[in-house]
Amino acid sequence: MSLIIEKIPKLKDEELLVLFHNAASKLSTEPNLAAERVIAAIEHEWKKRLDRARAGTYSTARPNDGMLATLGYTGQGGPSLCRYRVRGRSYRP
Repeated sequence: MSLIIEKIPKLKDEELLVLFHNAASKLSTEPNLAAERVIAAIEHEWKKRLDRARAGTYSTARPNDGMLATLGYTGQGGPSLCRYRVRGRSYRP
């Protein structure tokens, strides 16, 4: 997984979302330290990109769907453990 983590800064936003989805799906079935590390690295990269966007040095196209919708959460269901893990991360300050 460390090879994946090394590639994260070079990935496009859409690729990061797919990678996040894959790691979150892995966590929905069982605890997985490697998947937790990938998610932490993605969150770190997202924070860096957000800081650069606020500084005006990074821009991206706005996605049509939000992260929860992309991960299959419609408000009516979806992968429950994955949904709760993502929502918990989304609400952290």
